[in-house]
Amino acid sequence: MVPWVTGHFRLTGVEFDTTPLTIGLEVRLGGAAGTLVARGYGNITGYVTLIPHSSSAAQPNDAITPTNGRAVIPANSTGDAATLYVNAFNDGVAGIYNFDPAGAQLALQAIPV
Repeated sequence: MVPWVTGHFRLTGVEFDTTPLTIGLEVRLGGAAGTLVARGYGNITGYVTLIPHSSSAAQPNDAITPTNGRAVIPANSTGDAATLYVNAFNDGVAGIYNFDPAGAQLALQAIPV
């Protein structure tokens, strides 16, 4: 199965780049630096919406398809192979931010492949 992840969070803070108030989120499978499965881009409101997303600036052509084996969680998996990590993401050089759990939501659907 592959994960389909969506959600809504509030992050506030300051980062050091040309968009100083845009702290985003990413969801990775298998570890904090694992396979990217969802991304939410920051905006000036501080509210971030997570959507399924598997490409990055370093790997712009990455995609999850029924046949490429990317982000597949083997049946009956436990531990890191089946663990999702939600990380605050700073596109700038450095930043300070705060996560507010009030009203935060994360939804996961396991899609068979």
